[in-house]
Amino acid sequence: MKQKPAYTTKEYNYSTKSGNLNAEAVGVVKGEKHFPVFEGKLVFKPLTKSKPFSGPLFAYAEVFWSWLIDTYFMPAPRYQLAFCRGYERVEEKYYDYGTIVPLIYKDGEHLLNLLEFFRKYSDPKVHIDDYVNYCQMFYDYTDILEAEYFKKNREIAEELALQILVSILKGDQNYHKYCVCLWQE
Repeated sequence: MKQKPAYTTKEYNYSTKSGNLNAEAVGVVKGEKHFPVFEGKLVFKPLTKSKPFSGPLFAYAEVFWSWLIDTYFMPAPRYQLAFCRGYERVEEKYYDYGTIVPLIYKDGEHLLNLLEFFRKYSDPKVHIDDYVNYCQMFYDYTDILEAEYFKKNREIAEELALQILVSILKGDQNYHKYCVCLWQE
């Protein structure tokens, strides 16, 4: 069995970051996030002040679930508790605490959520703009999993199906955002 989740905390200083991971929300609600990246391609993922009840237990849950998913379901990056001193002064809507996680994609790869993917590579079976982005909502992914791209790329379709299953099993209230494809152009 793989090593149990480590609840020790890593400490970083915002001033020593090597860069930023910039993420942009592309749905109905637009927004940008700038997460600091540290040596070794480690991304600090802060907890946000804008979510009700956002507190250290969310970070503990990410550490636990990353261990559980990696141990029992599929290879997954392992989260660790972290502080990023000085981050809250720069990005006021976030706390200085959260998690640190390895960057999951390599140079030349792009991380696309399903909305971005089907807007860029449309499929007649998938009417992606008809999906309403609700938290705590279970979606019917049948049309998506039967899209031509996923029929031709069965391994990627199986990975997506497993991501959906794991998200449902862990009760992820935002799981509609986390089903992603790695795409290399």
